[in-house]
Amino acid sequence: LFTMGDLDDLLDELNDIPAAPVVPERTAAPGDFKPWEQGGSVAPPQDQPAKEVKEPRERAQKVEAPTFDVSQFVPQTGSTYTHSALLSDDAPRQFHRPADASGKTVRLPDPGPALSPAEAADLMGLVVGPQGLASSWQQGFCWEDGACSAGLLQLQGGPCGVIAAVNAFVVKALLDKGLEVSKKVKDAVRKDALVEALCTILWTAGGGRTATLMIPTTGAGPAVLSNGERLRPVVFSSMEELAEGIGGQYNELLTRRDGFGIALFMYSVLMSRGLKNIRELDADDPGCTMIGAHGYCTQELVNLFVVGRAFTNVFDGSKRLGELKGDAVVLQGIHKRSPVGFLSYHEHFKDIEVGSRLKGPQSAVWIMCCESHYSLLFQADAMGDPKDSTLPTDLVYFDPLGRGTELFRIRVRPGEMPESDTTSVIERTLRTKWIGAAVDWIGCERLL
Repeated sequence: LFTMGDLDDLLDELNDIPAAPVVPERTAAPGDFKPWEQGGSVAPPQDQPAKEVKEPRERAQKVEAPTFDVSQFVPQTGSTYTHSALLSDDAPRQFHRPADASGKTVRLPDPGPALSPAEAADLMGLVVGPQGLASSWQQGFCWEDGACSAGLLQLQGGPCGVIAAVNAFVVKALLDKGLEVSKKVKDAVRKDALVEALCTILWTAGGGRTATLMIPTTGAGPAVLSNGERLRPVVFSSMEELAEGIGGQYNELLTRRDGFGIALFMYSVLMSRGLKNIRELDADDPGCTMIGAHGYCTQELVNLFVVGRAFTNVFDGSKRLGELKGDAVVLQGIHKRSPVGFLSYHEHFKDIEVGSRLKGPQSAVWIMCCESHYSLLFQADAMGDPKDSTLPTDLVYFDPLGRGTELFRIRVRPGEMPESDTTSVIERTLRTKWIGAAVDWIGCERLL
């Protein structure tokens, strides 16, 4: 018989198969291209009436956004960023836009008006409530120039969930290029990886169709931490526009050490997904907030960064509670193998269940939740299989807060744990994936 678990495993395998390139049904010369005839949102010129377009039959909503290699859209440092370089035959088209053979640079969309009082209250209510974010959220995505040059720095407690999630995608981008993250990474290379990470998270949250970047109004300053009316959106309709904006005009806004880049990016991810979608489609509790007690990120926010949906749970698939349709409650978990992984200390106590789709991600990078703090773990050997939990594995642990200048090298040996369990939070969290593992701290002090 075919069980639901077998079906989930089959779907995981199918999701891991690279998608075949999409062949357009027809092509048109740039001069003949008429987007208003394709059912799009572009209006026809005033001197040419629009053709009547039949409304398509309602289709089932596609839960997951299409995935592709975003690095092809990231401008390399010192290069000229043009349409002709971006829209090659292998690059996915957005909104049926034809390739621009003239080599014109990407034109960024204009910012929209500041949020209305109602929109601002809706956003801040989902984030944390009327009190706003703590001052510890005042920082941008900046680098730790110690032992881990690819590690992001956390200046104060609070935004660790956002920083660890973005850092996981930075490390993924570097590992995908075959780079050794535990060694010195050139500044230009890590900056490109950060742009790729930010674009990937935003574009996934936007369903692979649009992305919204929230920027401050003139002179907003610290008010952006509590007053949504000091925010205005920039809506990008293609990945090339987004990469150009984050890699160019808006880069300093997000990366300035004493700026507000982390808060602005969090707002951007929420707005890209849609506040209504988060409340009504993603979270188990429509009244939840993204920042919980003591100013820490909730699981919904971390999941939104990792898989583009603010699901409350971390188990595989969905779980139905109750027998009758009217009384049944469906709890949302992770519906496909994630790009980066997640491990939690709370699973050691059986408080939660982390599924195989987060424990065995596409890249060997994991966000670690140890009590109320988030940090980073990745395999020293990028060639290892992230799904495997049975073989001895060399790992690197990095904490952007506190002792962020030091890398901790760890070897786990599954099934060889000493008779007496240790009280180390890190080791107990590691054993939720590498069951019964002995943990060796190589050339470094053991962390509790």
